[in-house]
Amino acid sequence: MRPQREILAEVLEALRGFEGELRRHKWFPSTPESPEWWAGYRDPFHIAVTAVLVRMNRWEQAERAMEELLRRGLGSPEALARASEEEIEEALRGVTLRKLKVKHLKLVAEAFSGGGGLEERVARAPIGRETRDSILLFALNKPVFPFSRQARRVLSRYGAKLGRGAKEEIERALGGDLYRLKLLHASLTVIAREYCKPSKPRCGLCPLSRGCARLT
Repeated sequence: MRPQREILAEVLEALRGFEGELRRHKWFPSTPESPEWWAGYRDPFHIAVTAVLVRMNRWEQAERAMEELLRRGLGSPEALARASEEEIEEALRGVTLRKLKVKHLKLVAEAFSGGGGLEERVARAPIGRETRDSILLFALNKPVFPFSRQARRVLSRYGAKLGRGAKEEIERALGGDLYRLKLLHASLTVIAREYCKPSKPRCGLCPLSRGCARLT
């Protein structure tokens, strides 16, 4: 069995030059410390809000909901924390799990409007591990990996053995490299959506097809 570090290095090597396609899908990995993520959001709080919105939703739905929140003047932590749950829910039309999203948005708004200790408050917030890690990585530049179902699907098909500690293995293998953590998350998200689909995957077009265990 090949070590996970070797597999991840091979995946990252295969993704060299993939940034162009990422930009076409509205992902903008740049310098390691840049807070920019999907759709060009750069404000850490807006990143946190869209991270909550996109869970179990498509990016297009999350973007429309974010635009509606901004239109209603709910684009700051203080404004969102003050808003009623009914007002926020009304802004999230078209988003699945709206009532749960409202509660999570409230928690995020309270975390961001609480002064110091933001990282600790986000890390403790009961908003789901993948969402927390997305906020920590992209909004706060903390070296964690948002281990999603999409990432598991792509990496396991490629040949990685992903047990209970897979997330921590990936973080150790990438050695806290913010750029590679962001690049890997963005790339696996796009690949899972466009190529490595749950059924009828488009293997011949996938940038990871050359080394994928599914094809060997």
